Parts: sequence; structure tokens; C-alpha cells
Amino acid sequence: MSAQDAVASGFNEEYEMVRLVESRALSWIADRKQLFNPLSHANIQRIKLAIKASAELAMVCALAEDNNSRSRPAGYRLLMLFLWHEVFQQEALQEYLLDNPNGLPTFGIYASLRRSGFEDEPYRIRLKRILSQGYMQAVEAPASAHMDFLYSLIVGDLSVDETKLHLDEMYRRSLLAQHPPLLPLTKSDAYAFTHTLFFLTDFGRRSLHRFSDEDADYLGRALPRLLDFYLRGQNWDLSAELLIGMFVTDLCKLPAYRNGWHLLLSAQNADGSFSGPDLEEVRGPEPATLLGTTSKEDAEWTLFSENYHTTLAVLMALQTCRLDGARSSPCTVRSVSTSSG
Repeated sequence: MSAQDAVASGFNEEYEMVRLVESRALSWIADRKQLFNPLSHANIQRIKLAIKASAELAMVCALAEDNNSRSRPAGYRLLMLFLWHEVFQQEALQEYLLDNPNGLPTFGIYASLRRSGFEDEPYRIRLKRILSQGYMQAVEAPASAHMDFLYSLIVGDLSVDETKLHLDEMYRRSLLAQHPPLLPLTKSDAYAFTHTLFFLTDFGRRSLHRFSDEDADYLGRALPRLLDFYLRGQNWDLSAELLIGMFVTDLCKLPAYRNGWHLLLSAQNADGSFSGPDLEEVRGPEPATLLGTTSKEDAEWTLFSENYHTTLAVLMALQTCRLDGARSSPCTVRSVSTSSG
């Protein structure tokens, strides 16, 4: 075998490994799709988490459908059809979302569905009515949450009053823009970093912000070190998000990027999922057994609530990144879009 053949063989083996990891993770999600349906739960804690989970699933599926660089498994479209028909189109869920607009899923799930070709004009009209009241634009929230909100408006073609909601302004208020020292950073801070990069770059699809040379230098120092730290701690959730961050800021040629991917892919569980970090401080404890549920149902929910987000994060990374570091667009961290729409 020639050296060229050996390289080609290695690439094919890696490609097949990635496709297998994706297929198994997607199957794990599909097998539990009813747990994403808020209407299948009676407990309010589970309903709220299912709403959040369904919005996150919609975002991952929308990114997969928007990914024209390679073929995608049909499973993403089937999940999006499930979310549209059995979740979003249910009147009870829409009323809950519209009555609680502070929750980002109210706008996010609509934006993701619209990105995939679905439209609900009455829901859209009611979103515009909420926006016209001005509360959502003024509510107190971290900069990364404001960017999440603005990103949903852009993807959903609901942009309003750019002087109040401009991404550059939100970025200047963000933790990432302050170039903080790494030692005091918490997990929440690291998530704020990754989410800021997601929304500023549309997950690597376009650049909605011009990063300065100082920003680029900080990202080049901070992201590889954070990735190494969270890989060592086996936090696969943040590791997947940091790999996306490195890719969309053109740090994917660094050894930490490729090494990180090999460690992440090797962490897949036998059932196809990826184990999540301890999220009890976020979602709060819940009784071991709920009234009207069996111990088996509770065990299934516990596994789902612990692992669904990390499994989706890995799928999102697979839709956003390339393991070989190749990019089809100019360096995100140095470029700027000519429009924000």
C-alpha cells in the first residue's frame, strides 16, 4: 500500500467511525422521542425540561437540514416532522409558550422549525405582537441569553429595532469580550463562552460579528486550554461545545482540536448516548418516583434527563465541524458579514 493509499484508507476509516457514532446517537434520541414531548408528561418539572429539550432537538435537526456539505441521515427529518405535528402544532403547547415568552423556547423552537421549511402564521403574528410590546427586548438577562434571543429573531426573520438588539452591542457586554482570566471561570462561564460563539457565527455558517486581533489572540489561548480542562474532567457536554467553538473560530488546525475529537468520540456509551455532567443544580432534584409512574418509567426519564443534552451537543458538533479541520469559508474570527439578516 502506498503512502497515499494509507492516508486515504485512514480517512475512510475515520469517516465511517464518525457516521457510526452519529447513527447510534441519533437512534438513541429517536427511540426516546416521546420523552421530548411536553404533552406526554404530567409533572411540571418534566414538562418544562421537555419543552427545553424539544427546542434544542429542533435546533440540532434544523442545523442538520441546513448542512449542504454532505448527505445527512433521514432521521433528522423524521424527528423534525415529529416535533412539528405532535409537539409544536398542539394548541396547549403553543398557549403555554406564548403565555411564557421569557422562556427562550418560545422563539427558538419556532425559528428552528421555520429554518426547516415549516410556518405557522397565526403563531408568528402572536410573536410579533409580543415583540411590539417591547418587554422581551428590555428584560434583564445575561448577554449570552440576549444573543440567543436575537439569534432566534434573525433565524426566524423576526428582527426588530436593531439599535436595541444589535449583536455587536451584546458581544461587548458579554463575558467573553472582557477576556477574563481562566482560573476563576465556572462551568456556567464556559457555557456562556460557547453560546456567544454559536450565535455570533450562526454555528460557523456565517459571521455576524468582526472579532478584533485581541479577541482572536484570547480565543487562541483560552479555548484549547478550556477544552483540555473539560476533557480531563470527562465533561463531554462542554467538550463538544468547545470543539464547535474552536472550529468556528478557525482553531481547528491545533492538535488540541483533533485530539479532543478522538477522545469525545471514544466516550460514546454502548447504547449510543453520551453521558452528561451532573445537572442537579440546574434542574433541581425530583422525587425518585412520581405519582402514577412506574419505577421503570422513572429510570428511563432519569437516563434521558441526564444524557439527552450531551448527546444532542455531540450531534450538533458533528453537524457543525469537520474532524480534519477543513473549512469551506474564510476564517470566521477575522471576517464580517455585510448584513445581520
